[in-house]
Amino acid sequence: MRRLSDHSPRRLSDISSQLRQLRYLTVEDPIKEELKSSRSFLDVNSALNDLSTVEVRILRITGYYRHSPWSPDALDFQREKRTQSISLTTAEESESSENPSKQCCHRCPLVVLRKLACGVALACSVAVSWAGTTHTAKMTLTSINAPFFLTWFATTWNVFFFPLYYLGHICKSKKRQTPLKRFRECSQFLGEDGFTLRVFWRRTAPFCLLWVLTNYFYLLALWRISPSDASAIFCCNKAFVFLLSWIILKDRFMGVRIVAAILSITGIVMMAYADGFHSDSIIGVALAVGSASSSALYKVLFRLLVGDVKFGEAAVFLTTLGVFNILLLSWICVILYITKVEYWPSVQDIPWEQLCSLAALLLAFNLLVNFGIALTYPTLISVGVFLSVPVNSGEQSRKQQSITHWLRAE
Repeated sequence: MRRLSDHSPRRLSDISSQLRQLRYLTVEDPIKEELKSSRSFLDVNSALNDLSTVEVRILRITGYYRHSPWSPDALDFQREKRTQSISLTTAEESESSENPSKQCCHRCPLVVLRKLACGVALACSVAVSWAGTTHTAKMTLTSINAPFFLTWFATTWNVFFFPLYYLGHICKSKKRQTPLKRFRECSQFLGEDGFTLRVFWRRTAPFCLLWVLTNYFYLLALWRISPSDASAIFCCNKAFVFLLSWIILKDRFMGVRIVAAILSITGIVMMAYADGFHSDSIIGVALAVGSASSSALYKVLFRLLVGDVKFGEAAVFLTTLGVFNILLLSWICVILYITKVEYWPSVQDIPWEQLCSLAALLLAFNLLVNFGIALTYPTLISVGVFLSVPVNSGEQSRKQQSITHWLRAE
């Protein structure tokens, strides 16, 4: 049978005799001298407060919970620990006083205004580049009725992502690396072994297919509906991203975004109903919705499988998409040409200016969207995509007016 002293006290009556000794508890003289010789008055006050704590006194008297009396060695240890904490605090204060820009950098009005100005400029650039891509694609389709070939040619230009990033890295970074070493360092997010053939197939293949489907469906939609309608429907991919994120990624439910998604889908239905559900435009609307859905699925799967990446890692990933497109999707263009599903003229008759303009504008749009967040807020980049709708409408009305004036002149 256990003795009573082995158990921890459950009632105050169990330690009443020890509690009576509290009135006779005093601080010993050696400890007082050491407290007086401490560096800071705060140390003395905190130590005296610790001594005057009832819990500390009870534990010292009773010896419960393996609490040992306060010895000079323990005092030295506590004083040393407080001194280290004070020195760390002093060092942080001195560092913050020497570099005040680190604390108020993000709150400075000039920095905020500069980011807003860059955001407005980038939003306008995004709107112009996407509107230019849409109208150039519409013009190119009238010359070459080969939407998959145009998609393949424009996606091939993704191989310029990493070279452009490396040029920016050389101009900005003080520690310069070789292109191969920088590529290996930026490809570590793909796996522990970096960029391998297995990773190339597993990580690049599904995203390249979604990328190609997004652009291919968009070009097919442009063949049947106007550029302003196609761009307006494509902007609904934000609503699809929210719905897929809520289903796949288990994101937080937000009623405002659900209302926005419902309004977006209502707008799509109204646009399809404008010309009747039995007209050719309903196919164009469905293809534009497929393009927006593929883009939303690409973004959600990228968050799920890859996650957040830095600019160098994004450049490596987009470059691998271009390489995969060149190596493994070129044969689809050949098959479509042989089966006469698509046709393009000879090399001399191909409008290379329109093709290169289309690819360059799409490359500029992707560069602004993926790397523009380093200069401004991501919301302003999204606003730029929505601004492409009125820009497309204005360009479309301008072309119609020029055609009307030309017909009247004749």
